[in-house]
Amino acid sequence: MLYQQISANKRNTIIVLFLFAVLMVLLASFLGYIFGVKFALWFFTGSVIYATISYFYAANVLMQINDANELHPADYPQLFSMVEELCIAAALPMPRVYLIQTACPNAFATGRNPQHASIAVTTGLLQMMENDELQAVIGHELAHIKNYDTQVTTIISVLAGLFLHWD
Repeated sequence: MLYQQISANKRNTIIVLFLFAVLMVLLASFLGYIFGVKFALWFFTGSVIYATISYFYAANVLMQINDANELHPADYPQLFSMVEELCIAAALPMPRVYLIQTACPNAFATGRNPQHASIAVTTGLLQMMENDELQAVIGHELAHIKNYDTQVTTIISVLAGLFLHWD
């Protein structure tokens, strides 16, 4: 079941990227018809460059938007130990760990693949949860990384951001 989910998410990523390319070609063709071929080529090239740069920096931007601070093992040794243990158990590389200063209990994972993943937790979550509960939440976020859910959401966020920036 797990491998089917990973395969489906990788396939969905390819489908979304293909549909984005088709949409950009159609939109560039339409704009080329109205404003000329040169404009269409600039539009298409700019869209591809934007999508590529955003894909590689989406996790960093998300952390900046949330005022997340990257943690080091000395900052929260118990949290780092917990994340490291769960990563070893799940055969995942250690993600970057961030802390968001807010009373709202929350956690999320982001990144384009397990090798470039990040996990953020809020101070509210750390204060509210017992260790076994926190371990379950972090395990849940690591499952998103392992199943490539974060890749699909990163791609969709980047592509949606392209259209939202036009406003």
